[in-house]
Amino acid sequence: MKRNSKKVAVCVMIAGIAMFMVAAMASAGDRPVPNAIKGKYAATGSAQCTTAFSGFEGLTPKDKYWSVGTSTSIAIYTFNLDGSGSMEGINRIMSMPGGITPTAGGDVPNDKPMGAVMDPISYQFKYTVTDEGLITFTVVPGTFQLGGGACADSIPKHGAISGDGKTIVIECGPPLLLNVVNCNTGAKLGPQMMCVNSAVLIKIQGNGELPPE
Repeated sequence: MKRNSKKVAVCVMIAGIAMFMVAAMASAGDRPVPNAIKGKYAATGSAQCTTAFSGFEGLTPKDKYWSVGTSTSIAIYTFNLDGSGSMEGINRIMSMPGGITPTAGGDVPNDKPMGAVMDPISYQFKYTVTDEGLITFTVVPGTFQLGGGACADSIPKHGAISGDGKTIVIECGPPLLLNVVNCNTGAKLGPQMMCVNSAVLIKIQGNGELPPE
């Protein structure tokens, strides 16, 4: 009787292990990309960008045609298990005087007053996460729109995710540059942007909505 009881116990234990392995394999199968993230994260951050209308040489504008702006943003990042994602948010931009403004009558000092504008911001991206929790982002061409049919060709951001998956920090900066390109063809339009950018993302529940203005 005792021998039969031991056999039953062994069979139950083996069945339990088998079920655990099946569940683990099924869970891994839901993640076609290693270390993939799923869910929505609320984000806030700040940035400062220099736009050089003729591009940069090294990290210096090639000529006197440049401008500077600083901004803060609030956004919702959505991560999918296939390594894709999207960002939608609001960007509050403050422009600053700087450089020279080309006009029909010749170049004049850029003495424009400081101004502010609030614009929606969005793009789609691809991402990867290493075993150490380091994240890199790549923009989907034609999705990072700047207005007037122009797009930025990259989002040179990288960062890290916490061990519990609830917090992500990202940042970017020199020497990486953003090219201004045609949204449809990807052809470079001339200007380049050099930005210093940082943000903190916190995982949220539900669909995720931006606060009302």
